[in-house]
Amino acid sequence: MVTLYGPGGVGKTRLAVEVTAHRSDICFVRLDPLHLGSELAAAILTALGLRDSGLHAPSALSADGRAEQRGSTPTARVIAALASTSTLLVLDNCEHLVQAAAELVERILTYCPHVRVLTTSREPLRIAGEHLWPVQVLDEAAAARLFADRAAAVHPQFALDQRTAEVVGEICRRLDGLPLAIELAAARVRTVDVVDIAERLSDRFALLSRGSRTAAARHQTLRAAVDWSWDLLTDAEHKVLRRLSVFAGGADQPAAAWVCAVPETAESLESLVDKSLLTVAGADTGCWTPSPHTPPSGWPRRTSRP
Repeated sequence: MVTLYGPGGVGKTRLAVEVTAHRSDICFVRLDPLHLGSELAAAILTALGLRDSGLHAPSALSADGRAEQRGSTPTARVIAALASTSTLLVLDNCEHLVQAAAELVERILTYCPHVRVLTTSREPLRIAGEHLWPVQVLDEAAAARLFADRAAAVHPQFALDQRTAEVVGEICRRLDGLPLAIELAAARVRTVDVVDIAERLSDRFALLSRGSRTAAARHQTLRAAVDWSWDLLTDAEHKVLRRLSVFAGGADQPAAAWVCAVPETAESLESLVDKSLLTVAGADTGCWTPSPHTPPSGWPRRTSRP
């Protein structure tokens, strides 16, 4: 079982699609349309084409040790469907249903020995047997190539030359090599010169607001991607993230504990690292630094949290 994890917009889904491109025994399930963990098993059944099937499962133990009745739950039916297969099950965007995903994947791995599971998430599932693969932002050369490719798609005359290459490099650096942000910026080349794009990045959330109509809602604007991360945080994590912003270069643990001053500070710091919103530099000093993709301090929400 492998989890591709990293910040929103870094390319986890695209990498998962590439990994599965040359296999036929794939079950690819998008979790972002789901709102409840209880919908997950049914979504897998739908992806398998078994949503209305009468397939029954052999008896299996539930999480508390009790036997499940044959075919009594969607989870039991998923296990029955996968038990004798070597399917590669891909669960894309697990972060908002991470507890339910972790529990279901653990059950599948227990009762379906030949099944392989690939998940994408902004945080690890934290279950036995999980192998973590961090998906990193692009280096400068790859970022510039991505910008040029996406810009040429909307403005065929666009090309990197002596004038544009330097500006594109600056844009990509200021966007921290994040593929989603780079693609959104490149899409503006159709109507905005690259120099103007660079100058307007001080208000990047207003500028990077016209993504693909067919993209997932959370990837149609940079703001939507940040909102998605923000909404998954607890109140304590919100407070810790806001208060850490007073440190320009990050904070060690004593300083973080002092400025955050909430009982759950240590737990929140670790959770924010898991959620790809903080990085820890230095094994000895333990300097906690907001990642470049972290919601800004006092991030204004346009809608209240659910």
